[in-house]
Amino acid sequence: DVKPENLLIGPSQHGGALKCADMGIAVPSKDARLYRGPAGTPGWAAPEATVRHAELGPHCDTYSAAAVVFYSVCGKAFNGLMSDKERTMLKAAAGEEIAELITASLSPDVKRRPTQDRILDVLASLGANRGRTYVFA
Repeated sequence: DVKPENLLIGPSQHGGALKCADMGIAVPSKDARLYRGPAGTPGWAAPEATVRHAELGPHCDTYSAAAVVFYSVCGKAFNGLMSDKERTMLKAAAGEEIAELITASLSPDVKRRPTQDRILDVLASLGANRGRTYVFA
């Protein structure tokens, strides 16, 4: 369940690793399609995750992670609509490319959300170390 209260940041001397503390609905990614909704916490879970018999997978984690970034920047939970002010706040805090990535990741349409590989590619193009371990699912 990706939401602020389940995220832990490790000590800076160990790289400040971000870890998810609640893995109650986690399954190996190869088995993700076996788990069917509803799951997750309303307000943080992807819209499709809250529907019975919905197919869950990495696209749900993408949405939830973007919702956490939105909350961190805008100071409130994402309610399904992004105002111009909130879009401007995201751009100011993270830059145009990341703001676009977050906006796309919050799409209610699963097919419009970027894949996790696409997210990592954008981060790498902006200087993030692709060699580090990033775990999303």
